[in-house]
Amino acid sequence: MERQDLNNGNGKKYLEVCVSSGRHTVSLGEVNISSVTSDAQLFDEIWKTYRGIKGTDWRTTLHNWFLEPDDVLFVLFGVLRRHQVGIYKQPLEIPPEVEVDEGRYDYYECPMKVLPPMPGNIFLHYLEHAKRKATSKKETPMYHADSTFLKRLPKKLETSIFDGDAAGGSSISYGWGIHIVERPSTSALYSVAAFQAFVSVAICFIVFGATSATLVLDQAIGIGQYTAGVLALLNTAFYFSLQAYCNYFSPRKF
Repeated sequence: MERQDLNNGNGKKYLEVCVSSGRHTVSLGEVNISSVTSDAQLFDEIWKTYRGIKGTDWRTTLHNWFLEPDDVLFVLFGVLRRHQVGIYKQPLEIPPEVEVDEGRYDYYECPMKVLPPMPGNIFLHYLEHAKRKATSKKETPMYHADSTFLKRLPKKLETSIFDGDAAGGSSISYGWGIHIVERPSTSALYSVAAFQAFVSVAICFIVFGATSATLVLDQAIGIGQYTAGVLALLNTAFYFSLQAYCNYFSPRKF
């Protein structure tokens, strides 16, 4: 049976957004979408929530330069004391029919015939557009003006997940939502590799120029190559540390 969005009791609708905020830490951002009417507005709010969780200080900005949203998973999660979030099932977990029938969640077409509710590449495209709009401050009212995915994404109705026992810490509150998964940014890593190449060449010429009386060109080049090798090792170690950070939250079989 297909259902349109429910007119729930108090009109409140929430989208639960999980974001990795540490190597073993997931933070929950609850987006109040009660007044949202289009996919464009929805992703504007998702982007604000994502950036709010990631932070804006210089350390976080530098860290985030090397990571970027790479996929979206549909998850069953639990939250304790508002900030301790655990992912229990993924990647295609949506609220069962009973949750919709009893008015706790809503999504269009229940039971959903085709999963996921929103393909990852389309989600990232919409999120990237919201990011560009937030950066440029330009309005594009006709872009993503429909509500296709606003209807399909699972929404919590009436009460915030933080209103339950999870706020006080006496028990875990369970819910369904999305988890934005990050991966190392290829463009950032390539930029670092290019910078390393530039530094090694610069060191080569500086050393040769400063010691031209005692070193020949081949020796200076050797010093530059040694520097490049050290920098490459550091870059590799950094890359694998980023991979370890991201892989902890990769999809697993439960």
